Amino acid sequence: MITQGVKTGERALLKVQREASLKLELPSLGMSSGMQEKLVEQVASAGMVIISAPAGQGLTSTWQAVLNAADRFTRDFVGVADFDDRETERENVEIQRIDSRQGQSAADLLPRMILKQPNAFVMPKIADQKTLDILTHQAVNENRSVITKVQAGSAAEAVLRLMTLSGDRSQFTRSVNAVTCQRLVRKLCDKCKQPVQANPQAVKQM
Repeated sequence: MITQGVKTGERALLKVQREASLKLELPSLGMSSGMQEKLVEQVASAGMVIISAPAGQGLTSTWQAVLNAADRFTRDFVGVADFDDRETERENVEIQRIDSRQGQSAADLLPRMILKQPNAFVMPKIADQKTLDILTHQAVNENRSVITKVQAGSAAEAVLRLMTLSGDRSQFTRSVNAVTCQRLVRKLCDKCKQPVQANPQAVKQM
């Protein structure tokens, strides 16, 4: 629950989120074993890993699966997320909260977090140049991991979206380890789905 004073009194936002009945893992998303190994290896390495997907095609699911696959028990993970972000909450990931709608930036918190000497930064959203430049500096010069996500139609578009924010593009390109852009197909629940008579015209079109 988030409350905020406004001119007319007080604004309250209540978000009820059902606990997932299934812990998302990379194999359950259809990712090949070879790609899984390479992705987990890059997440554990110094540098930036960018997770992307088109709108409504599984970005949150892939993001959660990557965080689940990361070694959060022998490495120190810290992150910055908006107050209403719950997809990034994971055991052994220390999350600091900001309200981007009030102009708060992750860059304001990062210097203090860097003093803790973390192994990895989890950033569900990089919204400004200062934040991106701090993180790419940490990846290139301090050998730390950075995991972030971007909504994009392709891996190339995801890189370009972040690159346009960068103040030091040379440093940015040296920081990027891997980019994924996985489109997920939604499946009906085996317990809930029911047969329906298909429209012959729809079948013909398919």
